[in-house]
Amino acid sequence: MKTRKIFQSLVLFMLLTVVGGFSAKAQYQSFFGDSITRYNLAGVCVSYDPIALGGSFMYYPTVNRADTVRIDDKLYYRSDYRYEWNELPTCVREDTTTGQLFWHYSLNEYSCEICVCNMSLSVGDTFRVLFNPWEPKAIVADSITYINGKKVIFFRRIGNEEIYYCDSYAINYELPIMFIEGIGPTFGPLGPDIWSFRGCVLLCMYKDDEFVFALDEENLGCEQWPMMKVEENRDWGWKIFPNPCHRNLNIRFDETVLGNGFLYITDMTGCVVFSRNICDRGMQINVRDLAAGIYTITFVTAGTKISKKIVKK
Repeated sequence: MKTRKIFQSLVLFMLLTVVGGFSAKAQYQSFFGDSITRYNLAGVCVSYDPIALGGSFMYYPTVNRADTVRIDDKLYYRSDYRYEWNELPTCVREDTTTGQLFWHYSLNEYSCEICVCNMSLSVGDTFRVLFNPWEPKAIVADSITYINGKKVIFFRRIGNEEIYYCDSYAINYELPIMFIEGIGPTFGPLGPDIWSFRGCVLLCMYKDDEFVFALDEENLGCEQWPMMKVEENRDWGWKIFPNPCHRNLNIRFDETVLGNGFLYITDMTGCVVFSRNICDRGMQINVRDLAAGIYTITFVTAGTKISKKIVKK
């Protein structure tokens, strides 16, 4: 009898260990940094520049994880993204068990919580995008993939639903609608554009001053305000080899790079997988642990930017 009880206890312990292991794996990466998370959002179009998203007005909101507020017994992080009619600056919270991201909507006596991202969706699931509670828009999970440890959900529109503001520009650039683990929705995690009530385009994102995301670095970069865009007018005579690569990627410049040059690599979803300041004529990058696929390598210095594609076998 005693042996049987010991065996049952051992089986129970093993089951709890297994369940605990699966539970740990079910945790999604946080959408926020440990301290400050900053976003570059393209919003209302202010002109019709054919090489940009309509010369979009830019927002640079931050979320401070140390600045919290409790609403309806739920703990939110405050941001400095504010609507004139909202009683509070936009507040957000996350559930890393389900991979959900919420923002709080408040107008006069009306108050509600709106889900803007759900990483637990499956292919075929419909997600209702609520830029405001009275005008829902539907998108469908079209495919799901895992890239460098992050779950990515790709969506398709239903009919002619406008998701991004200046949606025709977004369609022209074939900007995908995605939920990205650890990043959020590409139509903006803090609610809609302040003026248009359409989705902002999440161009770039920083966690604790670390550059972690660029949606379309090759075409759009992190700025769409015309006076702030970085020009691509010099290539520094750089060479990248081998390409395709497997273990190491070598970068060489024909002339010495001076100043605050910054080099980074993004995967096909825009997640930054490597970044480093550079001030010499070359470097070698270990890419062995990167998933196979197409990546964009970008170098920025002195108001100049250049990007190239590389293939990881």
